[in-house]
Amino acid sequence: MNHPSTTTDADCRNCAHMHPDRDGGRWCSSPQILKARGHSIRCVWERDQTRETGRNPDEGTGKCGATAINFKPREFV
Repeated sequence: MNHPSTTTDADCRNCAHMHPDRDGGRWCSSPQILKARGHSIRCVWERDQTRETGRNPDEGTGKCGATAINFKPREFV
């Protein structure tokens, strides 16, 4: 298991699209990744700068990236 302080997962922890698994890993379920891949992925992959074929912000499949363009604040009650 990756500790949040050692990965970019820490950047995702307050995003409404992030959900933890039972082992403490963080997974991104943003509309962009669900449209691009059809399933959740590890947040570290969504936040990286690697270009991927078929990932296009204009088509709603762009990565969050270092600038967190897909970030949606988690609302706390």
